[in-house]
Amino acid sequence: YPEGMRRIREHKRAGHRVLLLTGALDVVVEPLAELLDVEVDCAHLLVRDGRMTGDLQSPPPAGEARGSLLEEYAGRNGIVLSESFAYADSLSDLPMLELVGTPVVVNPDARLSQVAGQRGWKIERWRMAPGNWRLPMPDPRSPEYREAVRR
Repeated sequence: YPEGMRRIREHKRAGHRVLLLTGALDVVVEPLAELLDVEVDCAHLLVRDGRMTGDLQSPPPAGEARGSLLEEYAGRNGIVLSESFAYADSLSDLPMLELVGTPVVVNPDARLSQVAGQRGWKIERWRMAPGNWRLPMPDPRSPEYREAVRR
């Protein structure tokens, strides 16, 4: 979402700390966090003997946990949540949104849209960048795929 990238740049220019708090996997989010120069708290895959097991190290940050994690992060870093922003798209993010002074809902699900409207929160519609952003899936019949799986 180009608007999301712009918003991150605006917050950074304003001197705000930016935390990406997501239930997405570390292998996806950490390269993005490095590219955007933001902090991240995400789900971490368990690695055993140098291999990803497919299990998570701990439950991913979601729902009530996001609110608690945000409070802990703010406490450790001297951040005043009433002066902070949060962006979310799902009703499961409500505990986090309720903690900040400026909650913003982006492309919300129907339930969050209703709550945001009732509370007078800002609702934004962001569009994806043009083009095909889907990653190509490897052909499991290819020799390269078979070799990679064997390793």
